[in-house]
Amino acid sequence: MKYRRIKGTKDLLPADSPTWRWLVSVICQILETYGYLEIRTPIFESTELFVRSIGETTDIVEKEMYTFTDRGRRSLTLRPEGTAPVMRAILEDKIRIPTRLYYYGGMYRQERPQKGRLREFFQIGIEYVGNPSPFADREVIEIGDRIVKRFGIKDVKLLVNSIGCPRCRSPYYGQLNTFLKKNFSSLCADCQRRTAKNPMRFFDCKEEKCLGIRDHAPKITEFLCPECNNHYQELKGYLEKSSIAYQESPGLARGLDYYTRTVFEFIAPDLGAQNAIIGGGRYDLLIELFGGRSTPAVGFALGIERLHLLIKDRIEPKPSIFIIQIGGLYQEALSTQRTLQKKGEVVILGDPNMSLKKQLRQADRLNSRWAILIGSEELKKGKYILRDMESGEQRECSREEIISHFS
Repeated sequence: MKYRRIKGTKDLLPADSPTWRWLVSVICQILETYGYLEIRTPIFESTELFVRSIGETTDIVEKEMYTFTDRGRRSLTLRPEGTAPVMRAILEDKIRIPTRLYYYGGMYRQERPQKGRLREFFQIGIEYVGNPSPFADREVIEIGDRIVKRFGIKDVKLLVNSIGCPRCRSPYYGQLNTFLKKNFSSLCADCQRRTAKNPMRFFDCKEEKCLGIRDHAPKITEFLCPECNNHYQELKGYLEKSSIAYQESPGLARGLDYYTRTVFEFIAPDLGAQNAIIGGGRYDLLIELFGGRSTPAVGFALGIERLHLLIKDRIEPKPSIFIIQIGGLYQEALSTQRTLQKKGEVVILGDPNMSLKKQLRQADRLNSRWAILIGSEELKKGKYILRDMESGEQRECSREEIISHFS
């Protein structure tokens, strides 16, 4: 074969597309019941947008972005995540604050492909912009919890942490840097290089040698300023009142630099190494970083491929009805097709240039559940033939009886 799909991409085949479409529609329905409205942003943006928001020392910016120069000599990047474009749109299009928005679309990162991680992947994300209260954090986490429960995913854990604000991090970085220097020779090459600029990136490392060290690192929750600590304690209180089980994870930092205060992940052990199905947190400084006013915001992103791997229900394509027309009865067949389609049926019209045998064979290959034969001799009696494609049984019916049968 001359052409194959690019490494790290995947075709969504007809056997899986009904389940995928159902999954996305159910999630969007849940979001809309909470007042979230859809926003769509371009698939590519200015490279600087992502470098400024995600952070120069993150894996995404250093290794994973698909960046290219267009004919106007502008540096553009296929979006690796959805939040920065939405914040840009809020500023540029002057969207009124507070607002609740959600997005759905493809993201692109040149990562090492494995189960649950592709180079083109799809996310649904939400952004609750304009409310600084931990009550807003609770809403976003509750929506994630509701989605997980809606699809009956077992053994999912909610991990939460607070990474404070710039005021908290200054004294914390001193302690963390001391710890990292003591363990410098045991760190992976990326952490040795990266932590000099941004020590928090150490917590994003997935190397085994660094994961063992991370458990002994100083905890940022011990350095939170009074405001950040109050925010974190209130959030945990709201989660408990909402009967949402959670587990504190002091090493949870997320892989993007724009996060402040709350960070969280819903993880599913069945996925292996790439086990986060929903991840998010608060990013109160992001819009200000883009030149806007100080604007609080919180949200999450959900990986569709990972959720698709976990759900047990599979939606089968709706069985089709195949109309066979014999003897130049196109108008009669077309009218019947349109009537049944209005009732929500999947109806395929056979080619009148094919013989009866060929049309039946085509109906069989398409796995049609029923075939309706419209022939001139039967029509003289005001009848069609309804054929059960599974059993082979068939009977004569009037047009009205056919329509009623499928109602």
